[in-house]
Amino acid sequence: MMPDLEALLRELRDVVFRTDVQGRFTYLSPAWAAVAGAGVDEALGRPFPELLHEGDREAARELFATLARGGDDRWLRPVRLLLRDAPPRLVEVHAAACPGNDGAPAGTLGTLRDVTGRRTGARKMGEGRELDAVRTLAVGVAHEISNPLAYVTSNLHFARDALAEGTEDVAEVQRALADASDGAERVRCIVRDLKLLARGEDAPRIPVSLPHVIEAAAGLARSELEPRARLVRELSDTPHAFADEGKLAQVLVNLLVNAAQAMPPRPVEENVVRVRTWREDARVGIEVSDNGVGIGPDILPRVFDPFFTTRRPGQGTGLGLAISRTHVEALGGEITAASRPGEGTAFRVLLPAVAEAGEPPASAPRRRVLLVDDEPLVLSALRRMLARAHDVETATSGRDALERIRGGAHFDVVLCDLMMPDLGGPDLHRALCEVDAPLASRMIFMTGGAFTAEARAFLDGVPNPRLGKPFAAGEVASALEFVLGRADQTRTGSAYMPSSTPR
Repeated sequence: MMPDLEALLRELRDVVFRTDVQGRFTYLSPAWAAVAGAGVDEALGRPFPELLHEGDREAARELFATLARGGDDRWLRPVRLLLRDAPPRLVEVHAAACPGNDGAPAGTLGTLRDVTGRRTGARKMGEGRELDAVRTLAVGVAHEISNPLAYVTSNLHFARDALAEGTEDVAEVQRALADASDGAERVRCIVRDLKLLARGEDAPRIPVSLPHVIEAAAGLARSELEPRARLVRELSDTPHAFADEGKLAQVLVNLLVNAAQAMPPRPVEENVVRVRTWREDARVGIEVSDNGVGIGPDILPRVFDPFFTTRRPGQGTGLGLAISRTHVEALGGEITAASRPGEGTAFRVLLPAVAEAGEPPASAPRRRVLLVDDEPLVLSALRRMLARAHDVETATSGRDALERIRGGAHFDVVLCDLMMPDLGGPDLHRALCEVDAPLASRMIFMTGGAFTAEARAFLDGVPNPRLGKPFAAGEVASALEFVLGRADQTRTGSAYMPSSTPR
């Protein structure tokens, strides 16, 4: 190699590499030592995919296979480089086919760039952006909660005192209780929506109702939408999406807020943000569109790039759509944008759909349901909710429930609190896997939040549905229907599977 070229390569921060047709390194520039934390000799002769995290190897193998067939130069999105015991490094790869004497590809020539610091900075800025959004929403949320709580408490006090005094105006007491119930439902919905956004990055993918998540996102974006535009819903009858509710809610909140902020200064009734859903083969789609200022064709291809924004300094980090694309692709879906300047913009999200079960029976049979919770008032409320349609028993601890089942008691489904002081939900599930494995698969976990790493890891590792407290009667009934329907399909040989497996 020429001395001048060697000196140049020593100065470059990017790694210059060459491989054979199998992707084995035959040359690495000196920058490799700084990026990988290991000497060049440790990597020479080794296939590049073997040096990556197992989740990134397939993409790297595909890149080198394409180039070995004579494909055009390729970019590989950041992949995790693993060497020695050092933390993984995120690297971007750009490679092109390197022809041999006969003109056929003899390997590849490319560069490798360390983007760990850039991604860390982006993540920190993204976290800051989300914190700012939470602070902005906090005032509105406090206002939303304080109003219904005011009439919930006053109506409950009135009803309690009226009944204690032996009032004859039963109708007025019923109206007070109905108003209190409406207020409690408003608070429940607000808490549910906030919990969606609080879920961690590793939350499991489960069947998700699109209308449910759309309404949650609309509620959280209300403070940005209502002063600027009308929200129009066109929600068709679609299957559930196979997704993570928290990630999908974050994506939709971002799209709704962006749509609202894209509106020109004109009367609110003239500004329209539209959300529609549809089914497309084995996927379901959500579109958020607006009739705002639109995006020019020179800018549109860059809207998902990190740090790219058309807003003035201080009004946005340019990370919202980049984070949204990351979330959607992590769910096995895709997100695209279309726009015309002066006419508006539309963002489309496609996600894997859950295979639809057969028609439910005309008259569902009564089932034996076991409720397990260490809070007696929760048990009482659930028992009242379910007793009309099912035969319900209650247990105040996981140990009590396990003893009953070991003693021969039969149940079709178990609704169990996740975290209890005496044999919690995960421990009861593990015990049932040995005692009655089919019943373990028919457990539904109730939780006000998985506060420990162990609880989150458990929920990530089991396919059982979960109900977030506080829950509504319809949500409990849907969870029961889902679990029992899945059990019926298994008994008849029709296994529950999503229509499209997420990547």
